[in-house]
Amino acid sequence: MTTLLQWDHAAAAHLLRRAAFGGTAEELDAAVRTGCQATVDRLLKPSAAVKAGSEGVKLTTLNGIIEWWVDRMLRSPSPLQERMTFFWHAHFATSIATVRHPQLMLRQNELFRSHAVGNFRVLTEAVARDPAMLLWLDNYLNRKEHPNENFGRELLELFVLGLGHYSESDVAAAARAFTGWTLTNESANAQFRFASEMHDGGTKRFLGRVGEADGQDIVRIACSERAHARFLARKLFVYFAHDHPPDAVIGHLAETYLRHDCEVRPLLSAILTSPEMYSPAARWSRVKSPIDHAMIACHQLGIDADPAAVADVLNRQGLMLFSPPDVGGWKGGMSWMNSWSMLIRFQFAISASEAFDPARLTGERKFETASDLVSFYLHLLGPIEIGPALRERLVRSIAPRGAMPSGAALPQAQRSLVRLILSMPEWQRN
Repeated sequence: MTTLLQWDHAAAAHLLRRAAFGGTAEELDAAVRTGCQATVDRLLKPSAAVKAGSEGVKLTTLNGIIEWWVDRMLRSPSPLQERMTFFWHAHFATSIATVRHPQLMLRQNELFRSHAVGNFRVLTEAVARDPAMLLWLDNYLNRKEHPNENFGRELLELFVLGLGHYSESDVAAAARAFTGWTLTNESANAQFRFASEMHDGGTKRFLGRVGEADGQDIVRIACSERAHARFLARKLFVYFAHDHPPDAVIGHLAETYLRHDCEVRPLLSAILTSPEMYSPAARWSRVKSPIDHAMIACHQLGIDADPAAVADVLNRQGLMLFSPPDVGGWKGGMSWMNSWSMLIRFQFAISASEAFDPARLTGERKFETASDLVSFYLHLLGPIEIGPALRERLVRSIAPRGAMPSGAALPQAQRSLVRLILSMPEWQRN
């Protein structure tokens, strides 16, 4: 296992990029001062209610609920809660395309948020009763005469165990156990209803257990499996740290999770304070998603962004909230990088550089040279390490004749510098 050499500004910045939406200079100073564990503890504790900045949006429309959620990501004092809400949205991937009602998608979103760092078993039981999920995977049609395996299969393959840890007979047993888990209706006001006349109450064999299991029993049994603990530990580790976790690390994390009876908070704490989280394999090792790219820039630069405009930036890069491409969610990684998405990112860099206030960011600081100014912004937006040739190009971009910009030229130089940094390949990584 890798040893965490030191907790410093770079380590704190890495944590806040992955577990929040980046850190301001003040937040980074506080994180360095209080230490890794205290910073993680603070992130894992949801704060007060969000001050809404998108009053008047129509929560009965897809654009309205997207704008509402983007606003929460931009303004929430609990960024990890929003990150985990998005994680569960992609994990239990459900789309408006089938659900049709924005109100149901919003209710599911609130469900994910309320259980963001809570108990996974409790969350999964709630998802199985959630109207959006019942519509998405057709379980509202699941009856004993014609068991529907859609939800049972995805529950085992994508939600709880992963491929290779269940059989086709387990899928069939799960489908039978969830018969009768249906809806009052198919409208925007739909509620869960257990229809006993549709339920198969007979004996079932599931993962080696035999009994008259219902859906709640299926979730409980599946979540008690060691394979489940490793499955979820690996998925969360990869989400926050890096793509190639050592087997021993996953084993340790799985034991932590089982010891705490499926509580996600202790598992996240173990991941976010682990040496592997801060290893060279983790730092700057992945492509920023559209959400990372926009939210981190806005937060680090102190931009009071328009949620609708940010939502448009996400949508045009293929990340439309409440509309994952399939049951597996978004692929991530290099799938975010193509000529079109880079054009959108360059355009965003221009708009972000025009929207922030250089004077508020720099405060009373005095910069003797253009190189000092470049160092300040590379530190603020990273810290990003670049080679001398690229650094020299940045310096020359704001001081082509070698003289430090002054007066009215200084803010414009800073905007130009920020635009260039947000467009660099190095900044596309997280």
